[in-house]
Amino acid sequence: MASLGDLLSEAQQLIVRQRADWGETLLHLETTNRYEVTDEEGRPVALIAERARTVSRYVALMFLGPARPLTLEAYDPEGQLLAVGEKPHRWVFWEMRVSEGDRYLGRIEKRFSILRRRLTVYDANDKEILQIVRPLLRPWTFKVLCDGRPIAKIRKSWGGFLREAFSSADNFGLEILGDWEPHPDFLTLLLFATLHVDYCFFERKR
Repeated sequence: MASLGDLLSEAQQLIVRQRADWGETLLHLETTNRYEVTDEEGRPVALIAERARTVSRYVALMFLGPARPLTLEAYDPEGQLLAVGEKPHRWVFWEMRVSEGDRYLGRIEKRFSILRRRLTVYDANDKEILQIVRPLLRPWTFKVLCDGRPIAKIRKSWGGFLREAFSSADNFGLEILGDWEPHPDFLTLLLFATLHVDYCFFERKR
């Protein structure tokens, strides 16, 4: 069975679309987050879902907002579980730890920054491998840097004002730049980093 990174490596661009429930849209109650991942041609690559909703989740969301603990599960188009992201509760420096089965891949951590929004990606040996930085004048774009060189970008976009008014669903584009050929594990971490960007900077409190 192909790993999540193997599936992601077949595309130069990935689109991550949050799927909003109509109950969330109409009643203003946030339900379990779900994301569908497609390639640039619209072909399905993966589905990522927050682990099943519970009463405690709603309480955590109400009082902790984006600081709440959560678990994300990534599935292939056939429904096979491929990878898991665990985000423990923290008030600051929010972190997501990513694994495939029993194999730990690394973590993504929100870093302190006064002027810029910043995340750091670490591998399984806790070595820094990627920096994700939002430019000052481009609030919806995040540059992905490897040793100071831009190798990818994450961009948040909407379907227009009315979509924002009636839905809290967010779309993200993940684009690999130039001739960068990352290890599949890096791509898995980068996909979860895209979701971590959503939780850290864009998720609304209800």
